[in-house]
Amino acid sequence: MSLVLNYRNYRTTKGLNVAYYESENIGRRPVLVFVHGNGFSPRTYEKLFTHLAENFDLFLPEVQGHGGNPATGNFEGWNEWAEAIAELIQTKRADWINCIGSGHSFGGVLTTLIAAKHSSLFDQLILLDPIYLPRRSVWFTRLVCAAGLGHLHPMIAMTRRRREHFPSKEAVCGQLQGKGVFDNWDPEALSDFADANFTDVEDGVRLTTSPDLEAQIFGSYARRLRAAIKRITIPMHVLYGDKTYPFQQRAILEVAQLNAKMKLYRESGGHCFMQENPEKIAKKMLSLYDNNNG
Repeated sequence: MSLVLNYRNYRTTKGLNVAYYESENIGRRPVLVFVHGNGFSPRTYEKLFTHLAENFDLFLPEVQGHGGNPATGNFEGWNEWAEAIAELIQTKRADWINCIGSGHSFGGVLTTLIAAKHSSLFDQLILLDPIYLPRRSVWFTRLVCAAGLGHLHPMIAMTRRRREHFPSKEAVCGQLQGKGVFDNWDPEALSDFADANFTDVEDGVRLTTSPDLEAQIFGSYARRLRAAIKRITIPMHVLYGDKTYPFQQRAILEVAQLNAKMKLYRESGGHCFMQENPEKIAKKMLSLYDNNNG
């Protein structure tokens, strides 16, 4: 890990522990708040952040069960975690000149919820492939989980089969390279994933985020997300991969009709396109920021 960031914890009024990384002397430059994806602790995106740190201060919340933030019981919920992160940002925001809300996948949805309910926290949004589920996917998730049939949900089933133990972090990279969501990842980004999401144990390394917690997140959803998108009043840039999940492409095109503030940008790559070409995406994010602050 090349970036020097302070690691801290904040206990919300409802008792949730929000861990976070932040730049030294944060607030002297524009602050980029970036919320990570499900199963990807913040420093998974180290190479992207290294490029972004040339122009932004970084503030990186960490959800329960990821990285150094322990999993305390069941997942609290998308909306609940959005509120927890919003409360943390509110304790800092007065000292920041300018603030950009960002996030990938699950984190992009949390950032959307925060912006809708707390309009003064962010000056603009730059979201990377946020998981805006189609309505039928929300209903499917609701039904199968209510009926105790989570094994029928493809993302839950895949996650619960995930291998948790490897002999080394090098073995993690060798196993995942070119496969599934990791296809075409920059080699350094893949190495950062292994460093950020695996813990050393006596006989190798073990996945830090339990597959059960990750499956709980996949088996839940953000409540009233479309209503939240309609309420957003700040510039909203949504970047999505041209090879991301087909349902994701359909959903993003669908929800873009809900708010004229939302602008779409189709990028080369899959759901994790920012891990395939971190430098290019960092430049694109800076360009979007500059265009709104010119």
